[in-house]
Amino acid sequence: MLEWIQRARRLSRGSLFAVLALYLAPSVTQAQDVNNCEPSLYLDRTAPDADRELTWDYTIFNDPERCIQVYAGQTVVFQSGDNFSFHPLAGGGGGDLPNPISQHDANGAVTFPTAGTFGFICLAHGPMRGAIRVLAPPSPVPLPAWLGAVLAPILLGAVALRLRSRRLDRSSA
Repeated sequence: MLEWIQRARRLSRGSLFAVLALYLAPSVTQAQDVNNCEPSLYLDRTAPDADRELTWDYTIFNDPERCIQVYAGQTVVFQSGDNFSFHPLAGGGGGDLPNPISQHDANGAVTFPTAGTFGFICLAHGPMRGAIRVLAPPSPVPLPAWLGAVLAPILLGAVALRLRSRRLDRSSA
């Protein structure tokens, strides 16, 4: 570290700030380009009711659905009319390991347990490829402490009023 400081002192003031900015800047992870699925091409399929079924035939090579984004824990189903005999599905072509696509079940269902980008390919036809980008599920937004302090008495008061009105109803009946 001392050697780095001595070198930095020799630089002009403007260069020193540039060096410090580079030295202190956090590293930025580049999004992966897997199987010609550039970061801007992924279709968002993270919604709970989103369609996460891919038709696994030769048309997949130009289908925008070949690049989709889901949350960890969600399942993608590759629909194969030939039970993967003519178009054997495998994980590959880049991305993170281990690739859960390699362990797809007989129905082509793949559940993604962790975040990452996972490529898929047809072992018989090179153009049949794509990728699934898996995001960590969003964490719930914590309520501010002051909101709990405000809501608690209101809710307790509402419960107390409800109980009181039930007692009054019973006593008048």
